[in-house]
Amino acid sequence: MGILLNASSGFASIEDDLQTQIFQYATDKGPTFYLNNTTVFQTENFLTHINAYYSSGTKGTWSLDPDPLRFDLQLDDSKKNFIWFGREHPLNLTRSSPVEPTDAIGTIWAQNQLNALAPRVSGWIGAGLHESLGNGWTGLLEFSPIFLPTFSPSLGFSNTGGDISPERFARLPPASVNTGGVNLPIFYQLQLGQISELLLRPQYFAGISHDDESTNMDAYFYSAPKPNPIPLTTAVLSVTPYVVNAQVQIDPQFPREYWTGWRTQFKEVLFQPAVEFVQGWHDITQHYVSVTGYFNSPQFNPNVEAHTTRASFGLLTHLQHQYDDPQFSDLMVFMKLPLDITNQLTFRNLVQATLLDTRQSMYWLSEFEYAFTKNFSVLTSLRVLSGQDNSYFGAWRAEDSFSAGLRYIW
Repeated sequence: MGILLNASSGFASIEDDLQTQIFQYATDKGPTFYLNNTTVFQTENFLTHINAYYSSGTKGTWSLDPDPLRFDLQLDDSKKNFIWFGREHPLNLTRSSPVEPTDAIGTIWAQNQLNALAPRVSGWIGAGLHESLGNGWTGLLEFSPIFLPTFSPSLGFSNTGGDISPERFARLPPASVNTGGVNLPIFYQLQLGQISELLLRPQYFAGISHDDESTNMDAYFYSAPKPNPIPLTTAVLSVTPYVVNAQVQIDPQFPREYWTGWRTQFKEVLFQPAVEFVQGWHDITQHYVSVTGYFNSPQFNPNVEAHTTRASFGLLTHLQHQYDDPQFSDLMVFMKLPLDITNQLTFRNLVQATLLDTRQSMYWLSEFEYAFTKNFSVLTSLRVLSGQDNSYFGAWRAEDSFSAGLRYIW
């Protein structure tokens, strides 16, 4: 609050984007209420995006996530050299667009996945340095004493472990096991230590960036605990006079990882492609590659005023390493294509597909938005999911939905 009061003493700008929709999922009898709100507050030395998400019902979830939340302490009048405090992803300070889950570094960085079909790459909580080195070069440092893992939809374990009430896009563990030709139900028990032992774990980042008329590039090294837990399990058979079941104790671990990477975007090449590669040094078989291209959306209607709609497409893959569970990077291809039909009507499309053999899946979103005024519009959307059994989107293939609602920007 002190930072906000101090920051608001100067010129401040605020923008709020509120969306409310009613969803009808294929597997549900009744509708689901959905709310998404993003508030951007900015002054000369302060910036925050407060992201709120809510989905109603027994399968619903909610999130209130201020990210970024950054206060800059300028070191000179150039505004290129500053120390910042709060929450931020360091590469967002030098790249032309924020880090996305489809980027090589974005897919291994901690994320907020509570809105599972629109995940966001999370910033670290701590302090950092942005230092101009001259001739278009910039040095980046960040230290975070607090580790926040990836937030994903909850399984909703009961105290006994026998019942779960999962949120809509939770990835369910096996419910039974076959032993000796007999199917036995599995009861789970989470072994959680002190929260302080999980959260108070240091993270550090160092990078260098260069930007000129033809290229934007960066190279970096960072170390942090693995954002997705590795479950260590202990299983036993429990036999009583009335029932036999399997009991599984789960001890989630977040081992430390070490990564290096580089990214180059070629501004004067067709589609302005950005190529990124990251390498894990804790396990040299872990490396990721992403290629993303950008272009202005085609204008089919010559009477439409020029809009700042930008389309993108690309590929993300983890190459050599083999994973037991489906991954977002299982040879992912994607395309975002917004189209301005008229000055009031916009048609947005998003397609994401994993093409790895035996893990093929697809997510397709089509959305129409009609603007009555500059600030007020109506929305209608269709979401389709499909895939094989052991694939990223295949686990959600019964969650097709249709939605309609309102959007207000002020």
